Amino acid sequence: MKIVKAVVYGKKHTEFPLDMLRYDRCCTYREADSSFLKRMLQVFTDRSDTRGWRIVVCKRVDANEKQPFTTKRWESFGVNIKILEEIDAVPQSEFVHPHQKVGS
Repeated sequence: MKIVKAVVYGKKHTEFPLDMLRYDRCCTYREADSSFLKRMLQVFTDRSDTRGWRIVVCKRVDANEKQPFTTKRWESFGVNIKILEEIDAVPQSEFVHPHQKVGS
């Protein structure tokens, strides 16, 4: 297993496609990204103040997986995703989602 970190970025007036987190089985990387996403969703009620944005996401993948994110699908929502880093040595206890057991 490895962790893949990527940045999702959009232009002014582009909403973050929340369902893509579920679709690509990923999550925000840091608390700061989660907080920013929450604030951004509240700001979209008044689009006049929105600027370009970027949020770092991550996911656990098999070591041999070549295409961890569905790039074209992200782009269909008007946003881009770019892989930042692949972390090969991940302790088993890190990045365990609530529905997963440690070691699975």
